This record gives sequence, C-alpha cells and structure tokens, in this order.
Amino acid sequence: MIWDFKAHILLNVRLRDWCPMKVSKLGLVILILVMQCSNILASPQASSSTEFIEGTIDLTPYSEILVDSDHKQSIYSIQQDATAHLFKPTQEIGNNFGFSNSTYWVKFTIKQSTRQKDPVLLQFANSLIDKITLYLPDGSGGFSIKQTGDHVAFSQRDIAYRNFLFKLPMHQGEERTYYLQLQTEGSMQITLSLWTYKAFIEYVETENLILGFYYGIMFLLMVSAFAFYLKIKDRLFLHYSLYLLSYIIFQLCLNGLSYHYFWPGHPILTSQLTAVSVGLVTIGGIAFSGSFLRIWNTKKSTFFYVFMLVIVLTCIGIASSLLGGYSFGVRLLALTGISLPPIVLIAGISSVIQGYRPAKYFLAAWVIFLCGIFLAGLLFLGFVPHSFITVYAIQLGSTIEVSLLGYALMDRISLLKAEKQMATQLATAYLQRSNKELENLVLKRTQELEEKNKKLNHLTLIDSMTSLLTHNASIELLKKQLSFAQRYKEKLSVIMLDIDKFKSINDVYGHPAGDQVIIGIAEILKPSFREADYCGRYGGEEFIIILPKTSSSAAIELAERIRSQVLDLSVQEIKNTRITASFGVSSFNIAKPDEDLIITADKALYDAKKSGRNNVKFLSSL
Repeated sequence: MIWDFKAHILLNVRLRDWCPMKVSKLGLVILILVMQCSNILASPQASSSTEFIEGTIDLTPYSEILVDSDHKQSIYSIQQDATAHLFKPTQEIGNNFGFSNSTYWVKFTIKQSTRQKDPVLLQFANSLIDKITLYLPDGSGGFSIKQTGDHVAFSQRDIAYRNFLFKLPMHQGEERTYYLQLQTEGSMQITLSLWTYKAFIEYVETENLILGFYYGIMFLLMVSAFAFYLKIKDRLFLHYSLYLLSYIIFQLCLNGLSYHYFWPGHPILTSQLTAVSVGLVTIGGIAFSGSFLRIWNTKKSTFFYVFMLVIVLTCIGIASSLLGGYSFGVRLLALTGISLPPIVLIAGISSVIQGYRPAKYFLAAWVIFLCGIFLAGLLFLGFVPHSFITVYAIQLGSTIEVSLLGYALMDRISLLKAEKQMATQLATAYLQRSNKELENLVLKRTQELEEKNKKLNHLTLIDSMTSLLTHNASIELLKKQLSFAQRYKEKLSVIMLDIDKFKSINDVYGHPAGDQVIIGIAEILKPSFREADYCGRYGGEEFIIILPKTSSSAAIELAERIRSQVLDLSVQEIKNTRITASFGVSSFNIAKPDEDLIITADKALYDAKKSGRNNVKFLSSL
C-alpha cells in the first residue's frame, strides 16, 4: 500500500517471485505482513515499484475522490496544484455517497510492469451510473476520452459487458495518472478494479456460471409456484410467483443484464425501469407476505393499513420516476424498500405469537432475506460501504430464503391438508350420525315422522308475523303430503284464503293496520285445524291450508266455518270495518296424480272473487 496513492499495483503476485526458496505458507504470510507494515511506515515521499503480470486488484485503497458540488471542475482544473488538496483518499471519505447531485472525480495512478504483456482492463462495478467519462493519459500531458453510462447507448461501450469495462493502453514501466468523472441521479457507489484479460475471462466464466445457476433456480421456483397455483387454486402461490418474477426483474436491472440484453438501444429506460423494478419487488414482497401471514383476510388490522400505505407510496414512487420526477421517485422507492423488512418482520412475529405455525418458518426465511434487502437498501442510500457482502447481500440472503420459504410453503400445505382431513373426519362422523338417525326414523310410523317434520318446520320455517308456516315451508309440506296421498291413495285437500279488498285497507288505514288484520285472521286459523293439518302464509294477505286425509266436502265445510269467523273479526286499528275473505278449495284426484292443487285452488279462489267475494268455491279439476 502506498500512502501517496500512486498505485504501483500488484496483479496476482506470484508467490514464487516473492520467495524463490521453499518456505512454509506461514512464513510467506509473515513476510507479506512485514512488507505491508513497511509500506505503511514509509514516508509520503517514498516511492516503490511493484511489477505485475496477471490477476486482479481492487483500486479502492489506491484511489482519491474529489466531490464537485458546484459542477465547476474540469479535467484541466483538477490537474492544477491548487486543487490537489481537494482530493481525499477513498479510505478517508469512503466510496459510497448514496443519492447525490454532485459530480465526482476519481484519481488513481498506475505503473505497469516492464514484463506486462497482457492488456489491462479497468472495471467500474456499479452498473447504474448515468454518465462516466474516463480520461486516459497519453504520456505527453494530454488525454484521450472514453464515455459511457446507462444514459449512453450500450453500443458505445468500450467492451460489451453488463458493468462498465475499459481497455487501458499499454505503458510498460511508465507511471500514469487516470481520471474518472461520474454523474448520476441514482445512488453513487464507486468501485474500481484492474484486471488482465486472462484473469477477467476466468472470472466472468465463473460469474456467469453462478449467475446462471442463481437465475435458473429463481425461474424454476417461480414456474413451480405458478404451476401449484394452477393446480390447487391457492392465491398464495400466485402471489409468491409474481413476487419472484418482480425479484428476478429487479436483479436483472441491478446487475446490468436487462440493459445488456433487453433494451440496449434505449438508455433512458435503464434508470427508470431499474427504479420501477425496486417498486415492483416491494409490492411483490408486501403482497406475498400479506397473503402468507393472512393480513388480507383481516382487513381491519393495523398491519393491513400499514401494508396498504407501503403499496400506495411505492406506486407514487413508480409514477414519479416514470413521469419526470426521477430523483424524488427513486428516493421514495428506496425508502419504501427499506421499510419493508421491519414491517414484515413485525407482522411475522405477530403471527407467530398468535399461534400460526407456518409463520415460524416464514419468519426464519425472511429474517435472513430481509436483512439482505435492508443491507442492500443501506448500500443504495449510502449508509454502508461498498463491499462483496453489501453488494451481494440480496443474492446471499435470497438463496437461503428460497430454501426456508419453500419449506414454509410445504408446511402450509401440510397444515391445510391436516385441516382438510379433520374437516373430512368431522363431516364423515356427522354423516354417519345423520344416517343412523335417519334409519331410526324410517323404522317409526309415518305419523311420527310427520309430527317430527312439523315440529322441525315450526322451529325453523315459521313466519315471524303470524307464527304460521312460510311460503317455502308450505310448498315443501304439500309436496310430501301429495307424495303420501299418491302412494297410499289417501285423500288430500287444499284451501286458498285471500282477504278481500286488502289493498284498500292498507291505503286507508296504513300498513300497520293491515298487518293487524293479517294477524287477526291467523289467530282464527290456528285453532281451526287438526294436529295433522298445516297452515301457512302463502304471500301477503293470502293463506294456504293443507288438509291430509280430508275430502273435498270436509274442506268446503271447514272453509265456510272459517269464512263465518272472519265476518265476526273485529280489528280496532281499522275502526272495526267489516272484514271478509274469499276461499278456493281443491282436492287430490287419484285419476290425475300430477294435477297442481295450488293452481286448482287458486283458480277456484279467482272464481270466488269474481262471483262477489266472501264465498267459497271448489274445483275438482282444471
């Protein structure tokens, strides 16, 4: 390490060059530590030269950064001695500045070895910088310029790669100082490294294998979750599938792969769609978490409103980043993304406390994954330094999360299966009990069955005003009695009763008075029948009377008796106005078993109305 930050850089120093004699690994480590301490203690004016042949090295410790808040500096002004003090070592001010509108100048000095044969590559690892200008010294005081960034067409990059990669000129044995000018509306993270071609190719092959494996797992998990949704129709798997899709899109944007392969000719879209992907993964995480923890099922809970607030703010951030307010939108999206981990963690803890078993595995999975998201968000905002762990925190966390969350989903399926089995057992026991009771009932006499049915209907199917049977109950009982009459060739009669001029009673005295008239007639009907007979309120002011084992003559006689009692009815609410009723009677005809007794009785009732009301009419057949 050189404290004047002129990077006389070692790329993968070969141990045999340092130690021609055969010594132990421990001895080599001690030797290297001693040499490092010697460099640290050296005076600023000291100069040393380290040749390199192949490998890679991180330039962060050897770089200096100038923060140009006013955007006044140029390549010519920063070379002057007057501005030299404005450059600060990266180890002093850090390499992560979060969201900033400043221009950043980076300076580093490289001395290539005289034995250097392989061209050197400069890598800028942050793929989300809007504009990067590299000033390459030509050795005579001048510079050549290379420009790139995600606001520059991908085809203009020095080397077609997802990150920013520059080919540096060869200058064996010569020391040269390079400058980088950086501008972005997003998060400013400065990570530089040097590579030889051979080392970089080996690195990319390994990296592509890891990324391919990683995205392959995520894609297969997404497809599997969607297939589960199609099979069992559980929305949880749909939410999980959509969440994984949003997460894959987010990672593709974050790694620069989306710009490389999907829209290389549209640089303006890169920043906007990256911001949108942050919002989509936040919404996806909220939707899935709410579904898994059953937040959406309890719409009055505090978590429901908090989750909805995060979704609304995220949507505002997405709209702002797309419609011109990118700087505000991307900051808002980063904040909502950071708020996601603590909110979901608290909701998960609450579900565990409430005894929801799958929430335990969910909580374990998301503690790890959300820590990764939280760490990445802190990196994005500039609160933590740029390192391997912070850069790949999401990937590391998500890999563990995928395994745990998959187990959580399987446990949830097991729980649902157990609940289904329990419900099936309860239903089976209920059916067995019902069948046994039914078999006992079949052994009893028909009359006992009718009495039980009558009691049951009186408990569950009673008209609230009259305490008579409802319309539906009357129809069902008539069907049963008609079936009984057809099977055993028994008599059966039906009486339809309708209050005369009932509409005028409502119009003159009001509906409450009309209700009292209906109740009064119901009180006349109740004591007029045998225990085996049925009477119901057919609708409005109309009543139906079902008379099993009753001839037509007996039914007509009963209707006449009821008609006379109605004439004597006195209702105070209508000032004792005379009340009359019309009756229609029909009887079961064994020769016509399919005849509708209600229609026949209703036709007879119509004839009674037509012939002046207040009388009884009988029709044996239509």
